[in-house]
Amino acid sequence: MKTLQDCKTCSLRRIRCDHTTPHCLKCTGRGLSCPGYKRQIRWVNSIASRGKFKGLPAPTLEPATLPSPEAVPSTVQSRHDKLDEPSQEAVDQLIEYFTLELAPKNVWVHSPENGYTRLVVRLAHTQPALRYAIIGLSAAHQSYASASTTSGFSQKAHLKAITLITDQIRTLTSMGNQTLPTGHREATDAVLAATLVVCNHSLLDCSTADAVFHLRATRTLIKSHLTKGTTDNELFTFIANQVASLDIMACTTLFDPDLVRDVVMPRITAVSTSSNSEGTPGSDPEFLEELEDELELARAATYMAVGRTLKPSRDAHLSDTTLLIEAFHQAGLIYACRRLGVGSIGGFEEVHRSKLFRLLEKAITRGSYLPGLSWPILMAGISCHGYHDRIQLVRQLCHDLVRSSPFQYYSNILRFLEEFWESSDDDWILVARAWENRGEPLLAM
Repeated sequence: MKTLQDCKTCSLRRIRCDHTTPHCLKCTGRGLSCPGYKRQIRWVNSIASRGKFKGLPAPTLEPATLPSPEAVPSTVQSRHDKLDEPSQEAVDQLIEYFTLELAPKNVWVHSPENGYTRLVVRLAHTQPALRYAIIGLSAAHQSYASASTTSGFSQKAHLKAITLITDQIRTLTSMGNQTLPTGHREATDAVLAATLVVCNHSLLDCSTADAVFHLRATRTLIKSHLTKGTTDNELFTFIANQVASLDIMACTTLFDPDLVRDVVMPRITAVSTSSNSEGTPGSDPEFLEELEDELELARAATYMAVGRTLKPSRDAHLSDTTLLIEAFHQAGLIYACRRLGVGSIGGFEEVHRSKLFRLLEKAITRGSYLPGLSWPILMAGISCHGYHDRIQLVRQLCHDLVRSSPFQYYSNILRFLEEFWESSDDDWILVARAWENRGEPLLAM
């Protein structure tokens, strides 16, 4: 069975797609990920050239084209199909699923202070955009977790949420830089939270390019909130911090300047970017020592923050959190070595690589929650090019990671690493750039 619409990967590679369903042979034959032929949703920051909106950005959705029935679940038809409204019981069940299953895993440390359970869920009961985003994500997560067919309802709810978000953004755009009336602030907070949930839905579906677009949209909305004076509330602070965390993790593996515009970059990434034309300051041993000191201070501050959040009685949780902090600390130092190309100085990288692998071995022994360690696992894999035994351990961790979470994009980590390990060059950035250029940005968030 054929479909008339090219898959996104073939379009980005500028080759003719063979239109085979569910995945085209041009992609699968070269070991590429074929996203199929479902609608591609993008936020486009168009600028009006005349009229009362002149100079103002107006995010919109790309016009949708009808997908092949074989390419998506049969219950998903045209974007214009009306969503069969779920019963209140079904809505309550899906929101509860988000509260109990997803919200705890979307923060670094779950506690009674979790902003998703305290603030976001409460707002979902009164704000449709956020409600549809949450129930769409919950329905899809349930489907993937139970290995059943992806819920057609989840996709429709997802699209409904995006439509409502877009409508609200148009309303905000029409107001220019005016301060929002009090009655509008709750709706704008809900749109901000909903866009972040939509980003998570894209990661669940392994649509990393869409996830990056939604993350950029969230970043734009935060800037809009800042100009309109709507930042003096707890929910905005929570969402802004969540986005900052995701932004920082994302920009460690993204290289197109447009994708990380206006992000507060980690110092390592910023230094790496500037060193392309100015030389590499990391070749100075004193720079590495200074960087190590900064990361140790950050680690100490993290422990203090965790101490205020967790109660001493939660020993098991505290132990897992300690492992998480230490793994990120060692992975951060390895990232510095690999991003700046200075790992051989005084055996600096090997010291921290050995420490990271000991921590990951502990994670396997303890049965730790691996999705929280996805970035350290990626850094471990990047650092062990040519080390067969260590590659085997990372490969096991990646398989366990995929089995432990319905989020499909985690499978990209092992695919990326296998391609990197097979290359003769140990520069991971070359492979990551190639992935990004073909429309598969590498993420490990």
